[in-house]
Amino acid sequence: MNSSIKRYLLWCFGITYLAWGGLAICSRLLDAPFSNYTWMYIVYVVGVLSPAIAAVIVWVKKEGKGARQVSRQLFRLPKHRSDWLLLFVVVATFQALPYLFFGSHMTTSFLNVFLYIPIFVIIGGLEEVGWRGFWLEHILVDNKWSKFKAALVIGLVWQLWHLPLFGILGTYQQQYMSLGIHTLWTLALSFVLTALYFRSRSILLCILTHASINAVGEIFILQMSWAEAITKLTLCILFFFVMAYVDQRQTVPKAQAS
Repeated sequence: MNSSIKRYLLWCFGITYLAWGGLAICSRLLDAPFSNYTWMYIVYVVGVLSPAIAAVIVWVKKEGKGARQVSRQLFRLPKHRSDWLLLFVVVATFQALPYLFFGSHMTTSFLNVFLYIPIFVIIGGLEEVGWRGFWLEHILVDNKWSKFKAALVIGLVWQLWHLPLFGILGTYQQQYMSLGIHTLWTLALSFVLTALYFRSRSILLCILTHASINAVGEIFILQMSWAEAITKLTLCILFFFVMAYVDQRQTVPKAQAS
């Protein structure tokens, strides 16, 4: 693990654990959900944004990138126009198919997804700046890990990053999820977003995909069970290997032609 990734993780976990750890203590002392207090909600959002904050700090302070370079990296479009279609495939794999298999209840009109996506760009989507845009990009440059190892390791570390949420009163994790099921969900999302980034090299696409998954999840509340979580992880790993196979088939002819 190179020094840039180590610094990224130190900043990321330091900001988040300080913010969310403090919220866990305060919400318990006040015996109230964090969302009841504006200042607590702001601190919560700071924790959510820590992967993006950490990535920008390391890009600028250690790697010497300017605002223009960072902006180009953040808003880089996918390599293939067809990659935008994968956004819908991923949302279907992660939310729609488990819904068909296991059912759910609908909380509001599906049209509200377009209102939720901008919110979840901030609360969730911008995490991709750090996990895929920074860490996974460095793995690609170093070329030392396999795609599968990258998805697995980042997914496990990503889950460790989420842990304080289970101690904060009022979070989705604290109210509705078990640690085990959430771990499988996080790994599943890591596999699909890793596959998406390897193909597209677009942080923007990963941000919008993550935000869309969260937005649809706000409308369709899935029946959370071990069977549902295992099915979701299986579907996402299958998607990962299909994308790896497609990428390999597209790369080999180019190599032979050269």
